[in-house]
Amino acid sequence: MTQRGYIARLRGLDQEGLRKLIGDAVGEGYAFAGDQVKLAPPKEFRDTQSLVLDGEFGYAYGARAEVRWRRAEDGRYDTLVLTEDAQYLPQNAQQLPGDWHVRAAPKGVYVRQVEGKPVRLIEYLDGAYAAVAAFTRYAEVKS
Repeated sequence: MTQRGYIARLRGLDQEGLRKLIGDAVGEGYAFAGDQVKLAPPKEFRDTQSLVLDGEFGYAYGARAEVRWRRAEDGRYDTLVLTEDAQYLPQNAQQLPGDWHVRAAPKGVYVRQVEGKPVRLIEYLDGAYAAVAAFTRYAEVKS
């Protein structure tokens, strides 16, 4: 049986709105931000006030979801939320069209290293366009 995945977009957030979205969707986990020249290494966070949102883009991820953001020219944020549980989607977000299926490494199996720590990844594949439409999200970091 294939698990369903959800991807939603929310635009026009200010910094506090982005922090709230990350808190609601991700909870606690790891985050990194940067720009085309410099990318900060992932750092663990337990509350969103400790997040550094400098740079053009960033990611916050944990077991529940991943939030990706890009800062627009007006200083507001365009975001994507990737999750396997619809309860972590913001109510006013636009879901990306597609029949998103999830393919994940089993819990406890870590397939990549981030800053020397093993990470479990989850792939999102559109049932109709899996060859061209796919996302990979960070799901879990082994402490």
